[in-house]
Amino acid sequence: MSGIDLHKGVAHYVSKLEFQVKAKRPMVAYGLVQEARGHFPDAPLIASYVGLLEILMGNKPEKPLETCYGAIKNAKKAKFKKPIRATVYLNLGRACLAAGKKKEAVYAFYDGLRLDRNNNDLYWEIKKLGVRRKPALPFLKRSNFINKLFLQF
Repeated sequence: MSGIDLHKGVAHYVSKLEFQVKAKRPMVAYGLVQEARGHFPDAPLIASYVGLLEILMGNKPEKPLETCYGAIKNAKKAKFKKPIRATVYLNLGRACLAAGKKKEAVYAFYDGLRLDRNNNDLYWEIKKLGVRRKPALPFLKRSNFINKLFLQF
């Protein structure tokens, strides 16, 4: 398979997987990701969905998180384009959230945004978490009047 055909094939599966994940149908998505993995066993993006879906289906998080971290490592090594690597971070963040690791999820989402500032899914996940911005003047308490005044702008 040529590189272009490979990319189109993975993209085809990823769009279907993303739809199923957003529709909260992990069982359907898991069947689809296993099929995709059969066709593209070395695709980091597919591997990141495998890890995410295994956690969403209730598996113990250690191995699926390891799969997600491995997908990031492989995507970096293969020098995939930044938007693809950002999606791998998105899946890692979602997997961390499902595993109860909020702090790791926040780091993954922000790492993804550093790669692709146009990824609306990353922004949405951060917004859902309610992550606060740093105070304008970090040496003052967040509740200080001056910090409140600066945060309005």
